[in-house]
Order: sequence, then C-alpha cells, then structure tokens
Amino acid sequence: MLALFGAESRWKRDVVSASGCIGYGQIKYSVHKETLKKKGLDVNDSLDNIEFACYLLAYNMSVYGDYKKALMAYRFGNEGANQYFKKGIYENGYVRQIMAFREGLLQARGKKDDLNIRVFDENTGKKTDGNRKIR
Repeated sequence: MLALFGAESRWKRDVVSASGCIGYGQIKYSVHKETLKKKGLDVNDSLDNIEFACYLLAYNMSVYGDYKKALMAYRFGNEGANQYFKKGIYENGYVRQIMAFREGLLQARGKKDDLNIRVFDENTGKKTDGNRKIR
C-alpha cells in the first residue's frame, strides 16, 4: 500500500488531482460515493482514505487474484481494466511505477522480493493467503 500511495499521491494526504481524486489513495468521490457512504467513510479523512484504498485493492485482488491486474483495476476501474485485459495488456506504466516504488521501499528496508498477500472475501468471510512473487 505504501508503494501505491507513493505513486498516487507522493504520500501527501491533502493532495487533490485535477480530476478530483483525493488524498493518499487518490479516491474519486463521485465514482465511489455509494460504497463510501455504505461503509461510513469520508474520503477527506486521511485514515478513511487509507482504509478505502485498502478495501479497493483487496476487493480487486479477490476479483482478479493477481496483484498487477488488481492495480490496473484500481487505476482504471473494473470496466476500464477489463478493456485492457481483452487486448492482452496486464500492466502499464502505472503498474510499473508502483512496482518500482515497492522495490525501492524493499531495498531501503533490506527486504527480499516476496509479496505476502492476504485477501478477505466479504461474501464467504474467509481469508486466503498467498506468497506471490511480483516481477
């Protein structure tokens, strides 16, 4: 998530993009208004913004089962990402930028290149574990 926040907002909590995306996770209120209300989250609150960004990425992981595809869906929405997938495009500059941020964070901490992903499925209430190598 730190890498995603680095790519989205350069870790600046109050940043607002020209298209109206807000905060660390660059959440677009107009797109996610209903889900934010349902969850009782305020995209302008830093902690709520982080929580919703985590929710979105976890949801995308549960749908796609692949970190890079989940990032594509985070960036373009499910419909937009599926248009790329139909063309055989599963990553782009956005995904590579996040992976570069991630690699930099790992190197700074002396960590290896393993990504342990734990996904919570709201429908079943089950968690799935997976060690996925991201290249």
